[in-house]
Amino acid sequence: MNRPCSEVVVVGKARSGKTSLCRALAKTAESRRVSHPYPIRATSEQQRWLQEHASEQMEPMELTLKKGFLQKRWILRDTQSLVDDPELEGVRRESLAHTLRLLLQAEIIIHVIDATRALRPQRSIYHSEKEASGLHLQLEGVDLELYEYAKSRRAYLIVMTKTELLKVKWKKRDIRKSLGKIPVVFLQGTEDKAIDEVKQHVWRLA
Repeated sequence: MNRPCSEVVVVGKARSGKTSLCRALAKTAESRRVSHPYPIRATSEQQRWLQEHASEQMEPMELTLKKGFLQKRWILRDTQSLVDDPELEGVRRESLAHTLRLLLQAEIIIHVIDATRALRPQRSIYHSEKEASGLHLQLEGVDLELYEYAKSRRAYLIVMTKTELLKVKWKKRDIRKSLGKIPVVFLQGTEDKAIDEVKQHVWRLA
């Protein structure tokens, strides 16, 4: 008996690694392309920017995950790269509106966040100015808007990418504590273990 497909929407800022995550997920499951539901209208300036990023966006895919005799199907939708640049405010609004349309129909939201931008040094009176006592989560701009929208949803997963580039010692449990009940996966490149963890969360949430 076939289960209906769950809509899984992957969102994030430009160069956060969301499309790389989508491709890694597609490689580790049975997949086929599906049509995209929402074409985007844009001015010539906005269209020029979108064309520069078009190659970074993966086409929607139907993925099948299997566990023993059980299987679940879901539609994986990559979204347009979102920007904080005030000079591209028109692009930002249009891209965000397009993403929000997808989020409205999503059963599961995967929010991809660049750890090198979102995790900031945490100072302490016991450390010199050049030293940090750890890292804390500080979301800004588009990431903060996405978080505020999605945090109340039942099925919301955060994936922190580029953690291998962090130069300050930090603890996963501190970041998890700051996010409360929201699940988070820490990703170094496209390591198989973390990709499997993402799939396990999607299986549980679907």
